[in-house]
Amino acid sequence: MREHDLLLKKAKSTGKDYVKHRRIVPTKPLEILEMDIKYIWIKQSRKYAYVLTIIDTFTRYVLCYSVGYSMRTTQVKAAWELSSPIFKAH
Repeated sequence: MREHDLLLKKAKSTGKDYVKHRRIVPTKPLEILEMDIKYIWIKQSRKYAYVLTIIDTFTRYVLCYSVGYSMRTTQVKAAWELSSPIFKAH
């Protein structure tokens, strides 16, 4: 492979110092919450849909999720407000 120059060239280092080992370790439920927005392709409608998920990192329980063809600030705020009774219970 090397003789015929079929090997890929090594990627050059960017010189940036990224976080290599970050471990979040909550000690009780509802101590650390994480939010994530992903998008998925919907073949039938030929559009992307967004999935917002709010998760408790201690229990791995999904507190709230929202799906839509758009994900605006108001929708994210509404998801947090929908989850707020759970926070007040603890």
